[in-house]
Amino acid sequence: MERLYFILETAACQGKNGFPRENGKTAGGECAPFPVDERSGNGYNLPNQKQAGYSMDEEKLNSIKDAFAGEKTIGEEPEEPPRGKSPGLWALWAVLLALALGVLALSLISVRYQERFYPNTRLLGLDVSRLTAAEAAARLAAGAEEAAVTLRDSSRVDICTIPLSAFVTQDDLFAECSRALLEQHRGKGPLAWLDRGDYDYAPRFLASLSEEAVRDVLEETLYGDTPRVSPKDARIVLGEDFYTLEPEEEGNLVDMGRCAGALTGELRAADSLEPGTRTATVESGRVLPAVTTDDIYIRIRLNVMNNYLSTPVSVDFGNGNVYTLSPEDIWSVSDVTLTEHSVICAPDEDLVQALTERLIEEYGVDGVYAKYLHTAETRPYVYYRVEDTGWIMDREGLSGEIYAALANGRGAELAPDYDYTWYWENRYHCGNTFVEISLDNQYLWYFLDGKLLVETPVVTGDRATRKSTHTGFFWIVAMKEDTNLVGPTWNDHVDYWMPFDIPNEIGLHDSSWRDEYGGDIYLTDGSHGCVNTPLEALDIIYHNIKEGVPVIVY
Repeated sequence: MERLYFILETAACQGKNGFPRENGKTAGGECAPFPVDERSGNGYNLPNQKQAGYSMDEEKLNSIKDAFAGEKTIGEEPEEPPRGKSPGLWALWAVLLALALGVLALSLISVRYQERFYPNTRLLGLDVSRLTAAEAAARLAAGAEEAAVTLRDSSRVDICTIPLSAFVTQDDLFAECSRALLEQHRGKGPLAWLDRGDYDYAPRFLASLSEEAVRDVLEETLYGDTPRVSPKDARIVLGEDFYTLEPEEEGNLVDMGRCAGALTGELRAADSLEPGTRTATVESGRVLPAVTTDDIYIRIRLNVMNNYLSTPVSVDFGNGNVYTLSPEDIWSVSDVTLTEHSVICAPDEDLVQALTERLIEEYGVDGVYAKYLHTAETRPYVYYRVEDTGWIMDREGLSGEIYAALANGRGAELAPDYDYTWYWENRYHCGNTFVEISLDNQYLWYFLDGKLLVETPVVTGDRATRKSTHTGFFWIVAMKEDTNLVGPTWNDHVDYWMPFDIPNEIGLHDSSWRDEYGGDIYLTDGSHGCVNTPLEALDIIYHNIKEGVPVIVY
């Protein structure tokens, strides 16, 4: 525009034919330049004509001034001014309205945030931004379902996994959210929510959890309706032939005190509900068997016991029957004492005696080589070998030999001994009718034609005064009724008298002066050597016996 102004001014000082006017000439004949405005430094401002020393057409000059005053180009039509308010006023109203709306929005949002968490807020590891306490509690409750704690034994075996929701209620979470919300808003202005800082609240929300409450949850998780099964130690049992190991059983019991304590400690330190599992390790939390099949000591004991059961013991009964004790036989007559690291295997005398009696009954008799009579439980077995005078097996001796073979663990090949306490010549064969008297049992049996006719307790010679009844093979040598027995210090009447040991003046007779028979009477209050017999029993014997009937005393 200023350039245009200069051009027009230059044109104004030129002549009609384009030459400069005369009064505008310089000394050199050229048009003089416009003077510079000292205030603006603009060399194109229009100078005062009078000061310039030249003249120009007033009408044209005024026209130029008017054109530049309105910033219009010469010859251009001026625009029509706008009607109504100016654009600047409309812009001002728009700004004011925007400010009012902004203030209103800020006020509404600020009011809303008075009951909500600020943006970028995390509580117990979960995002609760813009949530109320109730909404945050619901979110935390959902997180508690996905967060869990695993109880792990020190042997690295997991005992159980429990969600954290089992230890906290909705009310507990709501109280925690309310406390955090109050803490966040304490001392803050209404526009504090505009602060985009991070808020992270990590309280130990289970810090007040009691061990009793944890124990209740743990018991319900582990058992509930499931029965509790105690562990069983591995143990040695008798198999088909030898001892075997029965494996241990772990059961499902835990040391509830230790487990609840470890779990409580881990939960009280919990400060996050982020999805995942934390671990509480408990030392020796499971109740395990004390003895397992891997225990070296139980295996040592097993070997010792099986070696004991393998003790080789056999009995040749002399009739073609040879019996070898089985592991079960040895086990049945033995006591086993287990200690922590060892085992003692030893036979029991009474049990060995019972086994010996059973073996004698089953294997000690053969229909070809021997025969026996056993018609009363109170009578020991008596064996009669064909073409021999007969004998009674030494049962106690055989039992003792079996006991010794087992006790020393070396075993033995055994044969029973026989008691030749009595012996008779071949012409006095015992037959099936005889009187048998056991001194140890203080008992008498009378067999007639192979059948037991009478059995009764008796009293034999007094042991204390060494007037014992002699053992051996005898026979009835006389029979008398209603007679007196006379000795150095006695003269006793008896109804029946049947002597059988003439050299010692010993025989069978009744004894009306006695009220009791059998037992241990003979040890201190026995007879002078005779066999005192109850009258009722002796009456039957006397009327069913004859002279020459054998009497066996042992």
